[in-house]
Order: sequence, then structure tokens, then C-alpha cells
Amino acid sequence: MRVTIFSAFTRKVSVMLPIIIAVVAVILLFTGGFVQSLQFLLWVGIVCLIVAAVMFIMRSMSGHRSA
Repeated sequence: MRVTIFSAFTRKVSVMLPIIIAVVAVILLFTGGFVQSLQFLLWVGIVCLIVAAVMFIMRSMSGHRSA
């Protein structure tokens, strides 16, 4: 099997990428990014809850019943 420079590079990147992501995550954790991301996820959860409630109300008003 022939190993090209590109495949060797992608193999190195695939090994180093999780390490880089972990280091960035730890840095963000210590700099307060963790709290900001949790606040963002909280807002996303609230929006999803509102959308689900509206869809439930619309479904119950239309009289559509599914098993």
C-alpha cells in the first residue's frame, strides 16, 4: 500500500486534533468560557422548550391524535 504525504499528514492531524481540542477546552474552562457556554445552552434549551410547547398546543388544537 502506498502512503502519500497527505495521508501521513491527515493521520498526524487526527491524532493531534483531540489533544488540541482538550487543551482549548481546559483553557476556556479556566477563563470563564464554560459559564458562558452553559448560559448559551440554557437559552437554547429554553427556546427548544417553547417550540415544543407551541407545537403541542397546535397539535392539540387541531385535534390530530396519533397512537
